[in-house]
Amino acid sequence: MNLEKIKIKIKLLNRDDNLKGVAQIDFGDFQCKGFSIRVSKFGSGDLWVSPPTYQDSEDNWKKTFWLKSKSEWRLLKNKVIEAYEEKEFEKEAKQI
Repeated sequence: MNLEKIKIKIKLLNRDDNLKGVAQIDFGDFQCKGFSIRVSKFGSGDLWVSPPTYQDSEDNWKKTFWLKSKSEWRLLKNKVIEAYEEKEFEKEAKQI
């Protein structure tokens, strides 16, 4: 899979919790919605990307998307964070 050619759409959220946005990723042959973008709960301010999930009958959260290698996941995660930061920058620039 060529992660260099993906298209990412970001929706910024204005919430009081650590959820700051959601992402939709277009891989060309398919799209995947529901990636969450959160601020770390540990006070570092780092952004954290989670794949789409669902809650099973025992209240456990299960991933519905994963990549075969950790290096692909890191690349995808970094691209989502970059797209989020660009969207935030655009929002702030409009307010000036």
